Amino acid sequence: MIDLHIHLLPGLDDGPATLDETLEMCRICAEEEIRALVATPHIIREVYENRPEEILAAVADLKRTLSAQGLALEVLPGADVRLDYDLLDRLDRGELLTINDGNRFLLLEFPDALHAQDYTRVIAGLKKRGITPILSHPERNPYFQENPEALYDLVHSDVLLQLTARSLLGGFGPEIRKFSERLLEHHLVHILSSDAHGTGGRRPGLRDALNRASEFLGEEEAGRLVEENPACILQGGLPIVPTPTPWKKARRPWWRFRG
Repeated sequence: MIDLHIHLLPGLDDGPATLDETLEMCRICAEEEIRALVATPHIIREVYENRPEEILAAVADLKRTLSAQGLALEVLPGADVRLDYDLLDRLDRGELLTINDGNRFLLLEFPDALHAQDYTRVIAGLKKRGITPILSHPERNPYFQENPEALYDLVHSDVLLQLTARSLLGGFGPEIRKFSERLLEHHLVHILSSDAHGTGGRRPGLRDALNRASEFLGEEEAGRLVEENPACILQGGLPIVPTPTPWKKARRPWWRFRG
């Protein structure tokens, strides 16, 4: 498997604070049969001002340490970039890091307070620059929870959607779990990643999430979310994704209709 979104680099954001915790995360990933990790620290204005050169240097250091420890994991650079008003300008100035530093895919995190006009200009600008956005954890965003139809416009604009393992396993609560399941059922998920932040509550759990996704998609289609699609992205290609099925409102339990 390939984990395209994991906060792995020590001391750069709200992920692991120490190298020891990073190494323990790597051991957990290896036990889950993950073969490649994209280290994606946050880039958030005035919170985590990580620069590409700092991330690249931290990835290089970790790779040397993993080799010395005998851990056969491939670690690649990336970033979890928060949507901001000047994102395109910062990208043009070389202040943001794309997936595997390939200038083809950008992991993009939307803020909770969001309106369509906030992101349509940025999405269009990224596409104009030949960069495909990968929207991180839309299942946890209140805007998309209230407006799931907006995800269809994004998918039809070749935006890829990444679901977080912990969401599917109930770690963020039952409502987000149910919404995650519905996104799978409507074929609105293209990548399944851990978005792990440490070895505690937000530890890696991609294998369990894959097993859960298989219950909704079958093993073959679920496997594409953690293998073929991420591999295609790392090679610079756009994955072939299924056409999403029309959104159907969830049926209310019968007791909710009683007066």
